[in-house]
Amino acid sequence: MFGIIRPCRHRLGSDLGAAWQAHLCGVCLALRDDHGQAARLVANYDALVVSVLVEAQSVALAARRSAGRCVLRRMRRAEVAAGECARFAAAVSLILAAAKLRDHVADRDGVASRNGVRVAADRLARRWARQGTETGSELGFDTAVLTGAIGRQAQVEAAASPGSAVLAVTDPTETATAAVFAHTAVLAGRPGNRAALAEAGRLFGRIAHLLDAVEDLPADRASGKWNPLAGTGTPIGEARRLCEDALLGIRLALAEAEFADARLARLLLEDELSRSVRRTFGHTNGALQPQAVPGGPLRRFSPRPAAAASGQNEIRQPEGGTSGQPEREAQGDLPPSGQDAAPPPPMRRRDRNAWQDCSDCLSCFDCCDCCS
Repeated sequence: MFGIIRPCRHRLGSDLGAAWQAHLCGVCLALRDDHGQAARLVANYDALVVSVLVEAQSVALAARRSAGRCVLRRMRRAEVAAGECARFAAAVSLILAAAKLRDHVADRDGVASRNGVRVAADRLARRWARQGTETGSELGFDTAVLTGAIGRQAQVEAAASPGSAVLAVTDPTETATAAVFAHTAVLAGRPGNRAALAEAGRLFGRIAHLLDAVEDLPADRASGKWNPLAGTGTPIGEARRLCEDALLGIRLALAEAEFADARLARLLLEDELSRSVRRTFGHTNGALQPQAVPGGPLRRFSPRPAAAASGQNEIRQPEGGTSGQPEREAQGDLPPSGQDAAPPPPMRRRDRNAWQDCSDCLSCFDCCDCCS
């Protein structure tokens, strides 16, 4: 599973957590039923937003079906999303995955780096593109908008140079996601939401493209691959400003749309998307600025340059004792000198349950900060 939106069950709560898992499993099963077992590999968290948006706008009762036992649900049964919302998200996932696979085939990298695998990957990409187009047509969606935007991406990147606007590079992605978000209003029977959701989708695509560029920047520099930020000379700070402006735009666009139940949609597109931006760029106080390290990952935990230069990060011990011990004793943080420290309190039951449940989050293995 991949995607920039990876909510944690403990932030979602029981009701929204169950709804999120219903969409997750519903899209996965829709991929299996319509396109075969191999298609389940393309399930991703960001496409689930499409399914969530359709259901959030619909006044009809949410369609559910019973799903059998699955190892990702600890062999439990579940009621999962069904109908057009799940099928549309599955079709979008398939078309985008097919385009990504064709890129690997053309670049002869990734899963298509070997000759034998390249032929099979190209055949699979063509099949996925055909199947996704067929399902999209059944749901009234013109997939030519997606395929056209995807095909235009290579031309835009080839024309870009240092000094070019990075938003020109993200435009094809924005066009594709705008069309997808707008069609959720059609499926839900709320055509009046098309303009607002198209704007939200356009800005969502911008954020997704920029976050992907930031995360890939060190590896792209090391391998010599083209990167939107390096190719246009866009600083990391400017990319963050664009993402934060887009977050505000999404919030305003969603406020203009009409929903039957907007709780999950707003949580994903406002709170969790904002969390993804912070996770990628670091905190706004400058302590966690991403730094490109040749041949290595982004360093997210680097000291402030000013603090490092002034030696503020060094721990200085006062003469005659440990740092701040009298003050900490007076505040009750430490026992008086000569006394043994009290044993640490036992772990609360809620903490043990949180750690236990984290293996069932299905999404946040690398980003959960609510259980520690």
